[in-house]
Amino acid sequence: MIEFKAEKSPKIALLLDGRVEVTFTTTRAVLGELEGLKDKELNVSVKEYRPKRSLSQNAYMWVLLGQLSAKLGLGTNEIYKGYIKEFGVYEILPIRDEALESFKTKWGKNGLGWFVEEIGKSKLTGYTNIVAYYGSSTYNSKEMTRLIDAIIQDCQVQGINTMLTDEFLALYNEND
Repeated sequence: MIEFKAEKSPKIALLLDGRVEVTFTTTRAVLGELEGLKDKELNVSVKEYRPKRSLSQNAYMWVLLGQLSAKLGLGTNEIYKGYIKEFGVYEILPIRDEALESFKTKWGKNGLGWFVEEIGKSKLTGYTNIVAYYGSSTYNSKEMTRLIDAIIQDCQVQGINTMLTDEFLALYNEND
């Protein structure tokens, strides 16, 4: 699979035979990979580009979580996982019963926010449905902003100052 960021909008042309031609422009870096796909049928999926969450967003989130932890007397990691569960990105998957424990272990090795929750037996015989949560390291800027906004709201309820300085706000809004 080749994945790349397309520059600007695709060019769309209606052909005389009624088909549609779509052209994307990108950097030269993917040229070699694309050349290998010449004369092959392709399965194409297109989605809107979202920049990855910034390192500054991540740092700000952990500062806020640390302040919540001190105020509530709960562990920072425990609080983080709660926000991942409530506001994060996840998938619901059926997993074979005999592979469930192995999957949980391997999924969890990706990081702190990567955990699994069983939600019951699947319609598929011999399978259990799970919720597999992704850690925030995989989030795009929109997903990370949603997570941080929830943390900010809870900090404000607890009387924790969440005001950003102009300097930090500039960092928070940039993509590292």
